Amino acid sequence: MIKIIMKYELRNILRSKWLISYVLFFLLITETLYWFSPESSKVFISLLNLILMIIPLVSLLTCTLHVYSSNEFIRVILAQPINRASLFWGSYLSSALALSLSFCLGAGIPIFFNEFNHELMLGLQMILSGCFLTFIFTSLAYLIAFKIEDKAFGLGIALMLWFFLTVIYDGLFMLLLYMLKDYPLEYTSLGITFINPIDLVRIGITLKFNISALLGYTGAVYKVFFSKNIGIILTFVALSVWICIPLFYAKKSFMKKDF
Repeated sequence: MIKIIMKYELRNILRSKWLISYVLFFLLITETLYWFSPESSKVFISLLNLILMIIPLVSLLTCTLHVYSSNEFIRVILAQPINRASLFWGSYLSSALALSLSFCLGAGIPIFFNEFNHELMLGLQMILSGCFLTFIFTSLAYLIAFKIEDKAFGLGIALMLWFFLTVIYDGLFMLLLYMLKDYPLEYTSLGITFINPIDLVRIGITLKFNISALLGYTGAVYKVFFSKNIGIILTFVALSVWICIPLFYAKKSFMKKDF
């Protein structure tokens, strides 16, 4: 049943003009970066900054709008002998996969052809990180949309969440470290770092270039930790948790919601 719902949802989503625009955006931007800069490191750093800003924003807004606009469809489907859980998973997976596939095509094609004999593995890690962010913020979008009835308020919360995680978070973290600079905060700061999935992706990718200055204070403090295998494993686990927890509560809200 999940496959049938996913097939129907994917067919509708893939017809959307905004999805084509999403593919073309990353395709043109990535190819333009390679056109103006032959150095892989400069291209990846510039592309990383775009990924960290654009993917969370697009995933949050488009998926939140998609859920709100799908209420009539959900009512019709629930009138049939269809399990609610199957409908939820089919809708979520189709949205997350459509966005991930669009990003992979848009950024992956230029990376593959330009980095085939150079930094292809780093390019693949960049694409994988973008997919993680897509699934994370799609989960958050579903949680917001199923928790909040009012469409305008839900979109406002989505935008506030994006602004906090991409802009405000690092400033607050640096302020906290500055105010408590006389205290040993290494482990406390490490725990705070895992609060933000965008920061985890930024640290993981930027460390590959061994340029700690680009990380800011948030990542430079833990350069040694995140360069080790344990740091990579914990980052992967943390990103997976960021997908699962919002998804768990989104599904819980969906199962109880009266459509």
